[in-house]
Amino acid sequence: NRTLVPVRFVSEALGAEVEWKSGLQRVDISHEGKGIKLTIGQKQAQVDADVVALDTQAAITNSRTMVPLRFVSECLGATVEWKGDTKEILIESAGYTSDAALIDSDLALATPPPGDNQYNVNLIACVSYGYNVEVEPQLTDLQKLLEKRFGNRADPVMEYIRLKDGTNTFLEMKDWIIDGKLIRVDDAVGEVTVQIWN
Repeated sequence: NRTLVPVRFVSEALGAEVEWKSGLQRVDISHEGKGIKLTIGQKQAQVDADVVALDTQAAITNSRTMVPLRFVSECLGATVEWKGDTKEILIESAGYTSDAALIDSDLALATPPPGDNQYNVNLIACVSYGYNVEVEPQLTDLQKLLEKRFGNRADPVMEYIRLKDGTNTFLEMKDWIIDGKLIRVDDAVGEVTVQIWN
């Protein structure tokens, strides 16, 4: 009753590095200073200096190292939710979870995990200008997200976005470089999109 996945699939999708130690029958996962060691056939793992008991063990299936999905994901700072009705698992990276905690409006948000991010996108946020959607709460939340990353250096970006007055004003696409990151504001029918690249 536990979900096991290929170690590289989950670890690299969440931005971690994976190393297989064949002589030890062990997989080492490292991410932002944290180390996880899982040995094939053992119901325990080492997380940094601590030994943690597991309710299942890492295994080799069809020449692939399979590890407990929830344990590895949560060790890497992600949240895991099992949707029993559809038999789906929702994994939200630590970056997405911390960004989503700032949102109290209809602002649409995407924070791609590092390993599943070929274009190196840091954030995508969309402000909707639909007739039944309040814009100001979305702008407030967007400002919180930009301030989290750039402090008040992102004020010119917000000033530009606030020039849009309802659905009749169109903003030309505009770019900024702040702290080495590209920030692009793009206007489309019914929404303004802010994208940040690492």
